[in-house]
Amino acid sequence: MKRVALLLVAVASIGSALAEAPVKLPATYPAEFSAGKVELRAADGTEVLSFKPRSPASLTVRDGKNAETGRFALSDGRLKASGPDGQARFELKRKDDKVMLKDASGEKELFKFKLKARDIDVYAPGDRLIYRLRHKDYGYAVEDAMGQTLFRAKFKDEKRVLRDPQDKTVLYSKDLPQPLGLAFFRMPQLDPLQQAACCVFFQQPF
Repeated sequence: MKRVALLLVAVASIGSALAEAPVKLPATYPAEFSAGKVELRAADGTEVLSFKPRSPASLTVRDGKNAETGRFALSDGRLKASGPDGQARFELKRKDDKVMLKDASGEKELFKFKLKARDIDVYAPGDRLIYRLRHKDYGYAVEDAMGQTLFRAKFKDEKRVLRDPQDKTVLYSKDLPQPLGLAFFRMPQLDPLQQAACCVFFQQPF
């Protein structure tokens, strides 16, 4: 009995430690990012953004004219973003059921993403709710704070597409693993590099 009691205490201690430990990203990006160029295109097929691997744990972000706009690196469970000049810009980090977008120092919170099962609530500073991402059988519905659907990120044939309320495609990719990442490109509160970082970060399972 004494051995059983000690075993139960040990298991409980391990479980508690695991529950408190922050969730870390894998050491590399999903295979789709490591294999080659990942492209995002407008409805007319024009390339608007791409991700190119620099190494298994780093990416270059380029605009539709192939000009570098930023770099992402996985380090210590964080996605760290820098500008094309290498200057640190911000970082994304998950802890428990939240993802925080913080400034380069890691001290100031810029945005927060609360994970609820497979849904995501997006908060601006001051805990102000600005978007809800609702998981659906087709992908995700992007809603405003009042619950009105603004866009739908979904699988469509071989593409991942972002569609407006009239079901017209506004953005698509044949390379992204999941359509969810497209939703962030229609959140004007985020700057373009933050949108791209969220697109990449939320390709990870959560």
